[in-house]
Amino acid sequence: MIPHLEETAGKAGVNPGLILGAALFVATVILLLFQGFEICVTAFTVIYPGLLSIRAIESPEKNDDKVWLTYWIVFGFLHVVETFLGFVLYFVPYYSWLRVAFFVYLIQFNGAETLYTTVLKDLLAKNKDLIKDLIKRAQDTTSSVAKQAAAAASDPTNIMKAAQVASNV
Repeated sequence: MIPHLEETAGKAGVNPGLILGAALFVATVILLLFQGFEICVTAFTVIYPGLLSIRAIESPEKNDDKVWLTYWIVFGFLHVVETFLGFVLYFVPYYSWLRVAFFVYLIQFNGAETLYTTVLKDLLAKNKDLIKDLIKRAQDTTSSVAKQAAAAASDPTNIMKAAQVASNV
C-alpha cells in the first residue's frame, strides 16, 4: 500500500481504507459541486440511452433498435449544431435547462422519432449529394495526409531530424 497513508492511519488509529475513502468522498463532493449538473445531464443524455440501446440491440425485437438509432441520429445532429453554434446558444437564457427539457422530450415522449420524421429526414434527403461530397472530400484529404505522413516517416533524413529535435528538447 502507500507508506505515507499507512503511517498517517497508524498515527490516527484508523484503518487506511477509511482515510482513502474519506479523500475519495471529498473529491467526489467537490466534483459534484463544480460539475454536478453536467455529470447528471451526461448520465441522462448519454449513459442512460446507451444502456437502453445495448438492451435494444440484444433483444429479439427490431422496433426498439429503430427507436434508439433515431435518438442517436438526433443526438448527433444536436451535437454538431452545438459544436458550431454553441457560442450563440449559450447566450440564450436558461439554455442548459431548455436542453435538458428537450432531451426529456426526445427520450420520454418519443420526440426523437417525431423530430427525425418531420425535420431531419427531409433535410438529409435534400442534402444527400452534398453530404456524400463532403464525406468523399474528407476521405480523400485523410488519405492524402496519411500517404504524406507515411512518406515522411520512411525518409531517413526526417527520422534523423526528428531525433535531433527530440534530443534538444
